[in-house]
Amino acid sequence: MTTAFISYAHKDRAIAYEIAFGLERRGCRVWIDQGELSVGDSLVERLAEAIHEVDFVVALVSPHSVESSWCRRELSLAMTHEIDLEGRFGVRRVLPLRLGEVRMPPLLRDKLYLSVAYDSPGSIVPKLWEDMGGQVASSPGEEPSSLPADGAEVAYRRGRNLYDKGEIAAARRHLHDAAQDNHREAALLLGEILYDQGEVEKAAREWEFAATSENPNVANPAVIQYGRMLAHVETSRSSLLGTTRGSLIGGHAVEEADRMWREAAESGHRDAAWAWLGLGLLWEDRPEPDVESNPVKAEDAFERATRSGHSESHAYAIHKLGRVKWRLGRIDDAIAVLGVVAGGSDREWAPVCSFDLGRIYWDREDEREAEFWWYQAAEADHPISDAAREALEDPSSIWRLR
Repeated sequence: MTTAFISYAHKDRAIAYEIAFGLERRGCRVWIDQGELSVGDSLVERLAEAIHEVDFVVALVSPHSVESSWCRRELSLAMTHEIDLEGRFGVRRVLPLRLGEVRMPPLLRDKLYLSVAYDSPGSIVPKLWEDMGGQVASSPGEEPSSLPADGAEVAYRRGRNLYDKGEIAAARRHLHDAAQDNHREAALLLGEILYDQGEVEKAAREWEFAATSENPNVANPAVIQYGRMLAHVETSRSSLLGTTRGSLIGGHAVEEADRMWREAAESGHRDAAWAWLGLGLLWEDRPEPDVESNPVKAEDAFERATRSGHSESHAYAIHKLGRVKWRLGRIDDAIAVLGVVAGGSDREWAPVCSFDLGRIYWDREDEREAEFWWYQAAEADHPISDAAREALEDPSSIWRLR
């Protein structure tokens, strides 16, 4: 297998990692960063060993690296090793990459280099790999590797590493490549990134794919994340993702969707409450034209969600439970349940529960109590506030129909 060490300045990390990823996809073993070091290693000694062990040193020359004493030390060690090899075998091992218009350092001025674009550093990899293949083939007793590494797994590991370091844009690219190559764990993490960036439908597609994994440690968290997404888009962004499509998890038949929600809900995952809520949504709606909704099953799922003790989902679970009890005609129970959140401080769900209480009391012909709760919703900074104001001010409002 071809091996390479990448020398770069810390501020050029994202560019270096993209080049490293491209090489790894082609079967190269890349030595990069201090992640290759163990506790107690001497940096200088381990660096010298690494440079002697690899086939190539890829030197990323930039305005940052020429100012770095550490990069200069790496380059000096690499060039010393190349001079020794060249004298015996005629082999050149140091491959310079020039970033921008930086002036090449004296040690590299007699070498041909490849130019790297800031906006697409990975585009240099095919040419770099071609040059590396030619060099290795000419070395005594060596042949280029013909056994590429598992590209999807390499892409996932690189993306996971970048994500953990907070380099989200670079992580997204690598995880996307891995997910496109049927890596479901990469799709799970990519869905989180997409959702955090507001790309709800794309996140849904990644989680739908991850949910088909045979590994429950991937499938169940994907289903749970899907349930969390459904809860958060219901009031503020419902047009972006239909609840019917969501509750079926990507078009599965209702029986299969029920199984997926239940397995995730019973998995013991710390966020399993979202799966109970997803199951409740499945039965609260009419997911298929020939399948009736089942509010009793929905009530049971929502009850389980409220009992889970999961703080993030608790207010939403109470809202859904109150709504389904109202639908089942258990009006006093619905008022009691919705009142728990409506009288609290939850900014997202207190206004919604207040609005629903207003509707219930209006149906009961208790106009004073209805107007009290609609006023609470109207005063909030929330998407439901406009509907609450309409209910208060417009005698012909749809919300006043009984």
